[in-house]
Amino acid sequence: MVFNSEFALFLSLRLFFTNGSVVL
Repeated sequence: MVFNSEFALFLSLRLFFTNGSVVL
């Protein structure tokens, strides 16, 4: 299983926006 930095960033940003939608 190889994790690309772009894929990791995309997932982290997606999770952040999903969990922190209240901030937006």
